[in-house]
Amino acid sequence: MRVDLKVGAWIAVDDHCPMEFSIDGDGDAELLLGDRSDGFEFLFSPVALERFLALGAEALKKSEKYLAEEKAAELAAAKAGQ
Repeated sequence: MRVDLKVGAWIAVDDHCPMEFSIDGDGDAELLLGDRSDGFEFLFSPVALERFLALGAEALKKSEKYLAEEKAAELAAAKAGQ
């Protein structure tokens, strides 16, 4: 019986997480989050990295919008409570 191995992983990255990158001999980008001894590494082809960064830019816009809306709601609630 053959069973393919599937691995799932997640990481939490805080505001002060070390990050670095290098370009390997094939032109792929190696991104490291955390330290070399216990960090999380990504290897992206140029096309995959471009797609990842576009997705990240979209996520950042939505996150900033969410935080701005939350702050506005908190200010409105504080003003209503005065």
